[in-house]
Amino acid sequence: MTTWLAIVIYRSRFDAEQPGSLDLQVQRHEAETEEAVRAAIEHSPPHEYENPYGETVTWELASIMAVDEDRPCASGDEVIGFIADASELVEMAHCAALDGDA
Repeated sequence: MTTWLAIVIYRSRFDAEQPGSLDLQVQRHEAETEEAVRAAIEHSPPHEYENPYGETVTWELASIMAVDEDRPCASGDEVIGFIADASELVEMAHCAALDGDA
């Protein structure tokens, strides 16, 4: 089994409305292939809970930005990263609202 690192972005909804918040995570996975890591992330159900205001908060997958095999590195080395235009991140934050219009 290989250890992989993935940069995953989730976006939030409050009672099915899109507020535009993004959660960028670095996740660690044990899998045979990069495709298996991507499949595991894509098939994970959205995280959902009720906040103190009685709203249902849902964090759904927006994008898998990078998946790379974990490897030994020196202190200060880049472990994993991605490059994105600011407009790409803004679109990610708001595309759920557009999805609702389809």
